[in-house]
Parts: sequence; C-alpha cells; structure tokens
Amino acid sequence: MIGIGFAFTIIILMYVLELEKDKCKCSHHLMRDFIKYMSIIIIIFSIIILLFPNIKSLCKNNILCNIILKFYAIAILIYTVVIIVYYFHIKKQKNCNCSLDWKRHALLYPLFIIPIVIVFLLIFLSILYIFKGSIDKKKFIKLVTKKSKK
Repeated sequence: MIGIGFAFTIIILMYVLELEKDKCKCSHHLMRDFIKYMSIIIIIFSIIILLFPNIKSLCKNNILCNIILKFYAIAILIYTVVIIVYYFHIKKQKNCNCSLDWKRHALLYPLFIIPIVIVFLLIFLSILYIFKGSIDKKKFIKLVTKKSKK
C-alpha cells in the first residue's frame, strides 16, 4: 500500500511543482505550498519505511520515535484532506487553463484508495471473526501449519 501512496505522492509533487514553475496564478494558494512541502516529507518517510520495513517495531520502545510516527500519521490525514480540498479549489477556478493536466486527478487518489482499503478490511475482519468463532486458535494454527507443510 505504501508503494501506491508513494507513486501518487510523486505525481502530486510533480504537478504542484509544475504549477509553481509555470506561475499558475489561479493555483496559488497556501494549500499548494503545504502540499509541496508535505509531499517531500511523505516521500522521504516512504523511502525510509521501504528501506527499513521493521522501523515500527524498532520505534515501539523509543518514545521520541513513537511520537514522530504518531505526528506523521496525523499529518498524513491532514494532507489527505488538503489535497482533496485543493483539487476542488482548483477545479472551481474559472479560466484556469494552466492547472489543466492529467496529474490534477491524482489529487483525488484518496477518494478511490480509502474505500478499497475499507472493503478489504471489512472482508478480512469478517473472515477473522468467522474463524475465531468457529475454530479454536490452537486448532487453527495446527490446520494452517499442516496445510503449509504439504
């Protein structure tokens, strides 16, 4: 999932930088600057997480690291809201041809990804609930290990 978000964040950063480079006046807003800087932070964090996949477990006992990860999670939520709001802000601008680009639609990726994630989580939790209710944990582990040995 990080890979998808990483790719879209790069596209969003490229789009925002192009708007800035082209001096697109109708796109100039505080949200654009926030998206630019936050995209860079997200890309850096994504690279760190991809290079060190067990970083969350390493941060479990480190209070400072844990606080940074919590702030990062909150910042991601804020970033998600801002990019969606910014998309509609640009779209409602009249005669803003400088913002017309296929990359503009990348700002909407959370609207497509979040429902998919929610559906998969609901399916996973439903399956987990069904197995937990009908099979004892020890029996389930034996069943899984027996099938994996075959």
